[in-house]
Amino acid sequence: MRWFMPLHVNLANTSRRSLILSPTLTKKFQILIPLLENLCQFEETVVRDAAIQSIVEISEKITEEECISVIVPCILRLADGAWFTSKVSAIILMSSIYEKTGEYKTSLRK
Repeated sequence: MRWFMPLHVNLANTSRRSLILSPTLTKKFQILIPLLENLCQFEETVVRDAAIQSIVEISEKITEEECISVIVPCILRLADGAWFTSKVSAIILMSSIYEKTGEYKTSLRK
């Protein structure tokens, strides 16, 4: 577990500087979402906000279908989390990608 913490901090620092996604990285964004989802559950506000901003930036660069298949399940998992921090992250993410969720808008509102 000790090796994982620097990864979180480095990823959060990278995302705070506005993560610029290349076309190659945009195609492989599914790799980043689980890491960012984990960071969205941190109590540290700076880390959590950077992870949320990174997911928002990714969602702006992907199609509606990709958003529905990857980011909506991430938001639903965060909303079902036991901790307050994950629920706050889910609400912020919902508001930013709500227009791209298509038929899942009702499930996000619940």
